[in-house]
Amino acid sequence: MLVVPIYSLQVFDRVLSSFSLDTLYLLTIIACWLVVVYGVLDWAKQRLLYASANEWRKYANTVCAEQCFAKDDNGKLVKDIKLAENGLQNHVSSVTDLPWTSIFLFVLLIIHPTFFYIAVGSIAVLLILACINYGYSKRASAQKPSKDIQESILTELNYFTSSGLITPIVVI
Repeated sequence: MLVVPIYSLQVFDRVLSSFSLDTLYLLTIIACWLVVVYGVLDWAKQRLLYASANEWRKYANTVCAEQCFAKDDNGKLVKDIKLAENGLQNHVSSVTDLPWTSIFLFVLLIIHPTFFYIAVGSIAVLLILACINYGYSKRASAQKPSKDIQESILTELNYFTSSGLITPIVVI
């Protein structure tokens, strides 16, 4: 994450003051290599998260298919499975980046304290906005009327039929 800012600082500090093209070439090669490594690692992390989410969905569908039709909670189980899969695919990557935040902040503090204070302030603002968004979304979901039971059953039936968990009933 810090490759481009550090590269820019090094170019302004070392290359422009010494007019050394060799230093510029070496810095550029190192920076490009580090950006490619970061991209490959991020791609691999996303692939692992998507694969684990798909495996979890398959497991949850096979284990919980009987319970969904035995006890109808207005489609709550199907919604929970979809919500958990979505969370595994999209939101777990933020949690996996969380341990690196302290290292990121420490490097920013070493570079310049102003960068550190800007990053900490940005984190605080994002946390406040996330809490406000959570409060509004919770209030909006509480005011939303519940689905009709027939619509819920049709949604579940379409979902399980398309998943291949049940076969459609054909009436002649």
